[in-house]
Amino acid sequence: MPNGIGYRSLQLFRIMLTSPDPVNIYQLRDTLGTGIKAKSVGSIYSSMGKYVNKGWVVGSTRDRRNYFALTDVGRAEVTALYVALIGEDAFKVMVGDT
Repeated sequence: MPNGIGYRSLQLFRIMLTSPDPVNIYQLRDTLGTGIKAKSVGSIYSSMGKYVNKGWVVGSTRDRRNYFALTDVGRAEVTALYVALIGEDAFKVMVGDT
């Protein structure tokens, strides 16, 4: 994967790209699904912390839950990664911008 970003992180970013509001960590976990490769809340929190430090994601707390959203810089970086991986047309379909 480009820039050392793994498949699961790309899935997290896809969820945040397509959500108009910040997403809480439990929504991220539940959207990723269950199974042998499922991420725990702790590992998602750790991943998000890495991207908060990079300036790609901003975190907040509301009702004792952690919420995350892409920053403008993060949105631009993630968009560029996805376009490089799947192409601009497929990216537009993925985010509902047809």
